[in-house]
Amino acid sequence: MLVTTVLAVAISGTPFDFIRIGDIDGFGFETGTDPCGSERCWPFDSPWPYLNTDLGECSDFQLVTATGDPINIDGLGILEAGDFLPDLDCSYMGFGGVHFNSDEFDNRSPAEILPSGTQGGDNEVSGATPLTTRGSGWTDVAVCGNGLGWDHCDLVPGLTPYICGQGQPTFLFYFLVDEFDDSQPVYINAVFGDYDVNTGTDTVIIRSLTGVEMTIPITTQVNDEGEDGLVQAATAAVPTNMVFLEMFPWLTFGYLEMEFDLGNEPYLAYDFVEISRTPLVVPTGCCCYDAGDGTWVRSQKTEAQCAMLGGLYSGAGTDCEQADPIPGACCYNTGSFETCIESVDCECEILGGDFYELTPCSAIECPVQSPTGCCCYYDQIVGWWRQVDTTALRCGQLGGYYLGDDVPCDGEGSAMGACCFENDSCLETSSCDCGVLGGTFYVDVSCSYVQCGSPAPQGACCHSEAETGHTYCTVTTKTDCLNADAYFMAHWLGDWTTCSDDAATQCAEPHGACCLDTVCIWALESACLASGGHWTASVSCAEASCTSCHADVNNDGAVGITDLLDIIDGWGWCP
Repeated sequence: MLVTTVLAVAISGTPFDFIRIGDIDGFGFETGTDPCGSERCWPFDSPWPYLNTDLGECSDFQLVTATGDPINIDGLGILEAGDFLPDLDCSYMGFGGVHFNSDEFDNRSPAEILPSGTQGGDNEVSGATPLTTRGSGWTDVAVCGNGLGWDHCDLVPGLTPYICGQGQPTFLFYFLVDEFDDSQPVYINAVFGDYDVNTGTDTVIIRSLTGVEMTIPITTQVNDEGEDGLVQAATAAVPTNMVFLEMFPWLTFGYLEMEFDLGNEPYLAYDFVEISRTPLVVPTGCCCYDAGDGTWVRSQKTEAQCAMLGGLYSGAGTDCEQADPIPGACCYNTGSFETCIESVDCECEILGGDFYELTPCSAIECPVQSPTGCCCYYDQIVGWWRQVDTTALRCGQLGGYYLGDDVPCDGEGSAMGACCFENDSCLETSSCDCGVLGGTFYVDVSCSYVQCGSPAPQGACCHSEAETGHTYCTVTTKTDCLNADAYFMAHWLGDWTTCSDDAATQCAEPHGACCLDTVCIWALESACLASGGHWTASVSCAEASCTSCHADVNNDGAVGITDLLDIIDGWGWCP
C-alpha cells in the first residue's frame, strides 16, 4: 500500500533505545571544577542576597559541598551520580545555617526553556521522533514542590509562573517510535540532586494516554547518611502497555506523563529524565555463591553479577536475611543415579537436588534414581508462579504441583490470567496452576472480563472502512477480527474486552490523510494535529496532495485574506 511506502520514508527503522527530556550536562555546572575559567562563571543566577555570597567570594569561587569538599568527587567528567550539587549559600561556613532555602541556581540553556516557557521542549532521542515531548524547563534549575525554593515565588526566573506549592514538576513524553519490541522492559530514568538529609520511600506517578494512573516505587542510590546535595540516579520499571500504543502493526506511539513524588526531598534539581530500555540503577538481590575457596556465602549482587559467579539469585529487592548458607546433605541426580554430597541449601538448589538441612550424608539414603519432571509452584520470595524441572520430592517441599515424570516445562515462568471451570466459575491464577486444576486458561485477562461457559472468547475489534477511512468497534472473536476479508486494517484488543473499554475509544475517531509538511501518513485526527500536521478526513494518502505551503497560516488549505489578518494580528517581536 502507498501508506506503508510513505511511512517507510518517514520512519527510519532504528530500534527504540531512549527519549530524554533535557541533556546530560552535569546540571549545567559541567564538571564543576573550573568556574570563571573554562566553565560558566558565578553567580549562576542565585538570588542569595547576603554577604555577596552570590559572587562566590565566601568559597574563593570554588564549587564546594556543604562540608567544604570539591563537588566532583573524582575530578573527572561531568557531575554525575555520586557527586554533589554546590553549596552556593556557603552554609558550610555558618552563613544562613539552612541548606535548602538559598542554594538556588538557574543553568538552563535557551533551548531548555523554549519553546514552551518553563515547560521546555529540548529533547534527545535514539529510535524515536518527539511530537509534543516537553519538560526540559524543569532541568538544570533548582525546583521545589512545596514553595520553599527561590525564597519567594516572585524571584523565580522564567517566562511563566513557577510551581510554588502546586506539586513536583511534571514531564510529558509524547513521541513516535521507529521500531519497537514489546518483549523488552521499559524504564524511567532520572538523575537528580537533593538538598535534604534523608532517604525516603520515593515514588513516581505515571499517567497513560487513556488516563490510567499508577504510583510506582523508584530505586535510588542510598543516602542514609543524609549527605546534603548528593547527586543520585533513579530507576523505575514501567509496564510496557502504559507507554506504547500500537496504532497499526507498522506505527507505534509512545506517551507517558510522569510526576516524581519525592516526599522527603523538598528541594531538588534534575539533570535529565528519560524513558529507556536500559536502567540507570540496576537493582540488587541476595546471591548465594561459592567464594572461590569452597565456602558458600550470601551477599547483595545484581542478577548479572550473580550469574557470573555461578550463584543462586533470589530476585531483585530480596535481602540476605541469613549471613551464611545452611549446611546439610544434598541428594541429586547425576544422570544415571542419585548421589549425596554434604553441601549447603543454595548449592543443592543449583544442582536441582533434594536438601536435608543440618543432616550428614551418613544419615541419608538417596534413592537409586529419582526421576524429574516439571514442577509448578508459587515462589513466595519473588511473588509469582514459576516452573522448574526437579524431583517430585523437591516439588512437594516447594509446595507445588508435580506435573509428572519426564514432563518438560514450557519456560521458567508461568503466565497469569483467568481460569474457567466446568461450573462456569473463574479463578485468577497461573497457566500451570490452571492446568493442574483442570480449567480453561485465558492469558493476561482478569475474571471480570471473562465470560466462563461462552463457546469462544470474544473481544473488541477496531477496524476501518476502506472507502471512507472511518473506524468502528465490533465485538467478535479474534479469528474473525483478524480476517482481512471481513475487517479492513483491524486491531484486536484482547479476549473479553468491550467497545466501552478505554482502549477502544480510539475506534470512535476517524482516520485520514495527515500531511506533515510534504510527507503523508494515515493517522487519527488527534495524533496528526498533535504532530503539527494538516489532517483531511476520509482521504487516503494516495488521494492527498501534501505540498509545503508556508503562506497558509491557518492551515485551511488555501491562502487568502484570513492568513494575512492572522499575520497582522501577531505582528511584533516573537517571545
